[in-house]
Amino acid sequence: MHTRCQQACAGLWAIYFALTGSTASAADGLTTYQTNYYLLETDLPKGRAQFIGKVMDATGVEYYRLFAGFRGLVQRRPRLRVYATREEYLAAILKVAPPEFSATSGLFFTGDETVYCYEKPDVEFVLKHECFHQFAFYVIQGSLPMWVNEGLAEYFSEGTFDQKTGTLQLGATPRERLMLLKAARDAHSMMTIEHLLKIDGRGWAHNLGTEKAPLEYTQAWSLCHFLIHADGGKYEPYFGQFLHQMDQGLDSDTAFKRVFGVDILPLQTKYDEYVDQLIQNMPAVATKPQPAKPQSATKAKKSP
Repeated sequence: MHTRCQQACAGLWAIYFALTGSTASAADGLTTYQTNYYLLETDLPKGRAQFIGKVMDATGVEYYRLFAGFRGLVQRRPRLRVYATREEYLAAILKVAPPEFSATSGLFFTGDETVYCYEKPDVEFVLKHECFHQFAFYVIQGSLPMWVNEGLAEYFSEGTFDQKTGTLQLGATPRERLMLLKAARDAHSMMTIEHLLKIDGRGWAHNLGTEKAPLEYTQAWSLCHFLIHADGGKYEPYFGQFLHQMDQGLDSDTAFKRVFGVDILPLQTKYDEYVDQLIQNMPAVATKPQPAKPQSATKAKKSP
């Protein structure tokens, strides 16, 4: 079971995204829509459901772009449930999850392999986060460490949907995240890469709901961002090697040190420099992305 407690196939799936309503209805009075990637069950208006389907199809393309060639397969369209109200959401998740999950705004439940969410201003960001956990559940045969699982979920959640091209633009560096990193850096409370590597599921869960949680999520995001974008993408092939080795069954600590070296200090230095550069170049004004409004439904290698 995965949750984001903060506010927070491959070639067979086409790049053109269309969504049509089915004649059947899902349980709980929800209507089922079939997209290229997903089965979306919702009681939202058709136009809104269509828009969410397009956003998530574009996101699915990017999931597969990063994880091409992995052993796992998505053999059927994953299921999403998006409710019109929080009350409906809570009624649904409390049928499958313990009461403590009532504090969540989105949930991937492995028991029925379904992502649950409800309509709210940042619903698309929550869906992109939770659907990554769902995708990883299907495709990644090895166990992802928490910093990768949550860091990549946060990375994809920050993607911006381009309605003109139907694609997800990745790599955003929101001011809110950078301000949190700056505060931690100035207070000398930034976690090292070594520390992030050692946080297991129990430790991560223990910090949920505490003041440590926002920094954990943001540092995991920043490390994934670094490994994908730093120095013009220099580290991305190595990040891919690391992920592939876990897919083959290697434990994350061994895989990381095999790819990046036993001595992590050089990588730590580069990461620190990258974070400093992001902070120096952060937007002067908060740029918290707002969900795009749907268009009218009537409009049609050397070592690192």
